[in-house]
Amino acid sequence: VLFRDASITVIPNQIEIEHLWRPIPKDFARRVLGLDQNKQYVLSGSAGGMPHLKGEDLLKQAMAKVVASKPDNIELLIFGQYQPVISHDWPCKVHWLGPVRDDHVMTLIYSAADVMMVPSRVDNLPNTAIEAHACGVPVAAFNIGGLPDIVDHQQSGWLAPAFDTDKLAKGILWILHDQGK
Repeated sequence: VLFRDASITVIPNQIEIEHLWRPIPKDFARRVLGLDQNKQYVLSGSAGGMPHLKGEDLLKQAMAKVVASKPDNIELLIFGQYQPVISHDWPCKVHWLGPVRDDHVMTLIYSAADVMMVPSRVDNLPNTAIEAHACGVPVAAFNIGGLPDIVDHQQSGWLAPAFDTDKLAKGILWILHDQGK
């Protein structure tokens, strides 16, 4: 009743999934980016821009737990405006990709990854999670903000309780195990 005279507008998906944001064969993406075909890659973004809100420390904690179970096979890809503030003593090899301003290159990066990790403490509806899904990459994140609207737990990724890096690591390993099948 309150809105009977109001106009209704459908806001389209903000990413173009027909030609741009789509899966690219993983082996091709890795070859183009110079990545090892036999490794498993965890991808994360927004490095250094807002270290506390974007969960840079939580990323490092979760990766330490992930790598503890598969120390030689898992590496981390990080893209973003600035290098990670916590740039030393990572538990695994880190490939710093820097700022990526070309959506075609970003599509290659997503497609090369096995899982996209979004360790944010605060996030509304992160494009990184939406873009990763559009490229066929599952997302591991905390169950905060708009992430439950993007990730279906154990369907299109993993949602861990807020800031629980043990559960986030468990989800990443669950996804990586599933990718290995």
